[in-house]
Amino acid sequence: MDTVDKINTIAATLPVIATRAGVNSCLPNLWVETSEFENANGILAFRFYIDDANDLTVHGWEQPYNNNRPAIYMKTSTDSEVELTNTVYLGNLYISAVLTARIKQMIRDGDYVAVVFEPVIDTASQGQLTYKVILSRTLPALRVNTQTDSLRSLSISSAVQQQSGQTTDAGILLNPSPPRDI
Repeated sequence: MDTVDKINTIAATLPVIATRAGVNSCLPNLWVETSEFENANGILAFRFYIDDANDLTVHGWEQPYNNNRPAIYMKTSTDSEVELTNTVYLGNLYISAVLTARIKQMIRDGDYVAVVFEPVIDTASQGQLTYKVILSRTLPALRVNTQTDSLRSLSISSAVQQQSGQTTDAGILLNPSPPRDI
């Protein structure tokens, strides 16, 4: 292949590269099956991760931290109304051991099958991205099975309810780092 052919080949791939660059600005709701959440113990620390579809998600590690794999892999679902902008702070997120135990008890008491994280911009933490914990009695649709355009007009709560059936707000907001409280 001569130099001109190489340049043309590279140029032909540039539009593809350009469309893949960057994280999707519309943040998805995240979820995990309750069985995976119930297997985790103690304090859970969540770190941000960009998946193959360029969606921002989180994975959770048990504390004390280990370099093995995460204990919880959150999956993406419907789009939320929260946008990732240049004014949003990202940092590790935590659920205390007490709140982890409370979520597990709520799961058992309510016969829930999924733990859903709805994105929230926490103004108390100066614009930090965090998540509200919601429990669901049915599994949310995976992002690949969701028709995004029809869901963008729905509110965050109604989008989760449409995808996951009956839900309950656990009254828990993940704690950002540095923490809001101790």
